[in-house]
Amino acid sequence: MNKIGKKILILILIIVLITGALLGYFFLHSKEKTISNLFRLVPVDASIIIETNTTLEAIPKLQDQNMLWKTLCLSPEFNDINGQITYIDSLFNANISFLPPLNSNIITSFHNIGKDQTGILYIVQMGAVIDPSVITQIIEKETGEPGCVTIRKYEDYEIHQIQTSQESKANNLYFAMIGDAVLITYTPILIEDAIRQYNSGFSIMNDKDFLKVQKTAGDKVDGNIYINFREFPRFISLFLNKKHKRNVSSFINFASWSEFDLHIKSNQLLFNGFIHGNDSIGDFIHCIIGLSPREMEFSVISPATTGSFVAFAISDYEQWIKSLGLFYEKEGTYSEFLEPAEQIKKNYKTDIVELTESIFDNEVVLLYNDDQNSNPDDRSFVLVKVKSKSQARSKMLEMMAHSSQGNADSISRFIQSVSIDNEFSDEFFTCPIPYLARAMFGNTFSRSETRFYTFIDNYMVFGNSIASLKDFYYSYLLKKNLASEKSFQTLCEGLNKNSSIIVYIDPQRSTDFLSWYADEPIMKHLAQNKDNYKNLNNITLQLVSSKNMLYTNLIFSYSSEIREKAKTVWESRLDTTFSSKPWILNNHNNDEKEILLQDDKNQLYQISSSGRILWKISLPEKIISDIQQIDAFKNSKLQYIFNTKNYLIMVDRNGNYMDRFPLKLRAEATNGMAIFDYDESRDYRIFLACNDHKVYCYKPDGSLVSGWEFGNTDKEVRQPIQHFRFGDKDYIIFCDTLKTYIVDRKGKTKISVKEFIPTNDQARFFADRTEAKKEKFMITNVNGKLYKIGQDGKVTKETYGEFSTSHIFDYTDINGDGKSDYCFLDKDNFSVYDASKKKVFTYTFDQEISGKPAFYVFPNNQRRTGFVGDGKIFLIDAKGSLHPGFPLNGTTPFSIGKLTKEANIFNLLTGGNEGILLNYEVLY
Repeated sequence: MNKIGKKILILILIIVLITGALLGYFFLHSKEKTISNLFRLVPVDASIIIETNTTLEAIPKLQDQNMLWKTLCLSPEFNDINGQITYIDSLFNANISFLPPLNSNIITSFHNIGKDQTGILYIVQMGAVIDPSVITQIIEKETGEPGCVTIRKYEDYEIHQIQTSQESKANNLYFAMIGDAVLITYTPILIEDAIRQYNSGFSIMNDKDFLKVQKTAGDKVDGNIYINFREFPRFISLFLNKKHKRNVSSFINFASWSEFDLHIKSNQLLFNGFIHGNDSIGDFIHCIIGLSPREMEFSVISPATTGSFVAFAISDYEQWIKSLGLFYEKEGTYSEFLEPAEQIKKNYKTDIVELTESIFDNEVVLLYNDDQNSNPDDRSFVLVKVKSKSQARSKMLEMMAHSSQGNADSISRFIQSVSIDNEFSDEFFTCPIPYLARAMFGNTFSRSETRFYTFIDNYMVFGNSIASLKDFYYSYLLKKNLASEKSFQTLCEGLNKNSSIIVYIDPQRSTDFLSWYADEPIMKHLAQNKDNYKNLNNITLQLVSSKNMLYTNLIFSYSSEIREKAKTVWESRLDTTFSSKPWILNNHNNDEKEILLQDDKNQLYQISSSGRILWKISLPEKIISDIQQIDAFKNSKLQYIFNTKNYLIMVDRNGNYMDRFPLKLRAEATNGMAIFDYDESRDYRIFLACNDHKVYCYKPDGSLVSGWEFGNTDKEVRQPIQHFRFGDKDYIIFCDTLKTYIVDRKGKTKISVKEFIPTNDQARFFADRTEAKKEKFMITNVNGKLYKIGQDGKVTKETYGEFSTSHIFDYTDINGDGKSDYCFLDKDNFSVYDASKKKVFTYTFDQEISGKPAFYVFPNNQRRTGFVGDGKIFLIDAKGSLHPGFPLNGTTPFSIGKLTKEANIFNLLTGGNEGILLNYEVLY
């Protein structure tokens, strides 16, 4: 070798030595470097990874501002995690002067440990390498126990363990330093996994599926959450009972990874992001990705009491079945998947896939309804949208008509007519094929036996019993559906219009359903802390197919309003809200009851005793009178009559206007009409006062009574005209704001009242009949002083207390002793005095009462008084105590009467929120 060659060789050796020395130096000192990516420290078997770049803001925001998190922390599991987070966060925040500023980056990962345990690893990036002794000093200072931290070596790294003599969050906490990252856990094996993985150079950053979803992560969010679907099912299985633990934990072929952006609000936790599947066509995600998202309509027929559902928009049924088969094949359950279809083909000569494809219209739902009147096993339903009701009916019956021997069978035995209420019935069908929906759409639908079905709108609805299916149908007829629920409408506003899958859980209405899946300790905890979870509103998951991934919305909602389960017999939804009183009236055809009321759009409804809307008509204005019934033609057929400001209106029981009606009034009415039948001969007289200061008297045919000769009042009359009979003498009496008018049937003055009596708009006259042939009229002035008017026109006065100008006076028998009592309602106080002016009782409400008290007489002469407050209704007994079960929710004046002939049960009808007519049972 020549000299030049030797020099080159020496130079090469020197370069190699220097390079080796440098590499060795950097390798030996690598653990002193900052960690460029914390994900390299996360053990690859993590089920859930949470990353936040705003640690010091996100934790207080979650713990202090989010009501949902506060509620969840009532459970031991969440409370333990919350305590860990609080303690670890406090170590850094309380000792910030001893530590470099955080690099505002923290990762929390959840791992399956052993058979049925979970470990959590916290990784905090400090932004600079610090000596572990600094953290040791901080911990010893916090615990007050020097030497409580012990150290052991693991692959050239130190693992520190805290052991204190007292029970605290610090006890058995482990930490280690890798570069500028602090690893903290209560499960030391996780630190060992992280160290071993870091030294190997392999991490989830080598997983291309993880990298794909990481690219979708948002920046300006409260956190990023990653789910590893290869591990997540086993994590979820820890919370399930043995029956479902194996099924879910084996569901590792759902997808690969997902990323959710976290948004923390005061009443919600919002997650949105993408789920990614790998190239394996057997993953369940590929069953969904091939489907076109659609707007689903099932909420229109779903009961408002729906507790949970999972809904699929299957745009291509053939592709769905094919992809589902590949998934079950990968799961090793393909033969179980095929078995139901093969049995149907053998026994019913039907290819179930071909049948379903011919009738199915892209939408299928498994739904659980919180119907307390039915057995929990009968509360699950399957809703299948069909292309044509008649076609689906024909195809289904054709299949059922074949026995296993191939003989045609009579189809009539599969059909029965079921009465939904007294006036409506429909066909219900027996389904002899158990778990038919499972054969049609897969194992997701194995919860419902599908023993019966019917058609509602354009859906074939399967149920496990006739009774539960009937109740489902009944809710639809009452328009008490999920789509009209305000909370559900608000939820839908935050979701995409089109979906591939929607999963919805209302915890308050899914207790029985959840018990079918959840582990016993969880259900026991929920039962023991039921009141603490009343504000949990719903959990909703929406999946939308998008560019070979699933865009995901996950919403956990909290409501500040505690929802109490309704105690109603039924609830019927109107088109809009209403504030009028529901009137219980007679059906002259069958002597049954029917209900009339007006909504806030001036529509008049007739509603059956079972709550179904029979008809509705539009009225020109709001009704300002009572709704009464008269036999205008003296043929035992009753009509409804009432007035608005500008019209007198009469309709028959079918909702048709009578001839000449609506009758335009000659001036604007200032009061509600009054109807008198002086001699009970059905010669009705209808009285109205108007703003022209005249009082008009009409006949039932709409013509004015020619003999009525009353002139004008001084001021407007606000209360209905009243009629009294003392002996054989008739008196028609009314008043304006000062003057009292007492006239005969023709309108001529019969008694001249000697004094002016200033009254409010609530003032009414009552008869004092305590002295025979010396009857008097009674009314209170604006300040609650009682005026008694004799038949000679003289006035005497009595005082029962001090009352405001808005008080309401009534004179009625409160306790059923045959003697009328003096009743004063004044804002939030109801006071009753007997004839000797002795106070019987005073009831003070917790809110101001609106409107007049209503008095009811139950059998055995039991007396009750009703009141309407702010969203509550009250019923007071004769001793001034609340009737059992009251107050109830209610927003309008109410009526009490018998809708059925059941003994000991009366029905109370009132308005609820969002246009709901509520029918309560009142026992006496």
